[in-house]
Parts: sequence; C-alpha cells; structure tokens
Amino acid sequence: RDDVRLETLGDVTLSVPLVVGVSSIARAELGKLRVRAAFVPGEGLFIDAAGEGFGALAAGTADGGVRVALSSASGIVLGDETLALGLDLESSGDSMDEANDVNQTLTDAALEAPVVVRIELGAVSMTAGDWARLRPGDVIESGRRIAEPVLLRIGGRVVARGELVDVDGELGVRVRELTSPSEP
Repeated sequence: RDDVRLETLGDVTLSVPLVVGVSSIARAELGKLRVRAAFVPGEGLFIDAAGEGFGALAAGTADGGVRVALSSASGIVLGDETLALGLDLESSGDSMDEANDVNQTLTDAALEAPVVVRIELGAVSMTAGDWARLRPGDVIESGRRIAEPVLLRIGGRVVARGELVDVDGELGVRVRELTSPSEP
C-alpha cells in the first residue's frame, strides 16, 4: 500500500520474483502446453544460456519492475529505471484485424487475444528493512543458478514450472509441471 513505508515493516521477509522474460502466446497454443513440451519465447527472453543479460524485480501481478543487470560474475545489480513487463501486442506479430470485422463478436475477439507470459527465475527474498536500504548499483545475491527451475506466470498465476533449455539454438523453457488453476 502507498501509505505503508517499506522500512516500517522492519524484519518482515518479502520475496520479489525475478522476471527474466516476457512473451505472448495465443490462447489456443496455451491450451497445447504439456509436460515435456518446450515454450520458446524468442526475443521475449532477456537472458542468454549463461544467465547473462537483464531482468526485473517485480511483484507477481505488476506490469513493470525495477530493471536489474544479471551476471554470473557479479550477481544481480540493481538498476535505476523501470522495465515494462507488458507487451505491445500490435507489434508482436499477433494481428487483431479480425476484431474489426462487424460479424465477429466481442467475445470472439477476446478469446483470440494473446496472453502475456512472464518467465521468472525464482525470487529474491530479504527483510523489508534491507529492501528499503537498496540503491541503484547495489549487488543482490539471489542464491539461484541458471539451471534451477523457472516459473511461467500468466495474469499473476503460475501456470507451469520448468527449466531453461536450448531448443535449436534458442533458449526456451521445458515444462516439467503444469499447475492447477487454484494454485497462486
């Protein structure tokens, strides 16, 4: 909440997801997601196979987060800018021209709209007081390695867990588990 200052929470541990990519997927394709299948986000992934690149620390339902640099040598380096985690779906290759067709209903258009998938490489946990003391350029140790499980999150909900894998030269997520709709 805006009226609660972070430092007043003191020793309360807060865990913030580390988002390493965003992508869009058609609802029909989402329905085809299965265990052992690979999801390849293409340019939506911000890191390479070594875990180098950038990401964002962002709440599970946030449309943006604090940009961080990721390096195996220096860990997570806090940036001083925000990173948008939504997508410009008009330029992502998913055309909504059909929505202009007078014969198509609003429901049809909504069901054809792509959904945004976030790829999260775990979360960073520390006390609220420690979060409050962070400044741009500070290094945060996550204790995570690139080989550890990742989450696929849609609309704030975890839909799958998997691992980062090389798929014909592109980094993707091999699905290891699909989560139930009631799981947060």
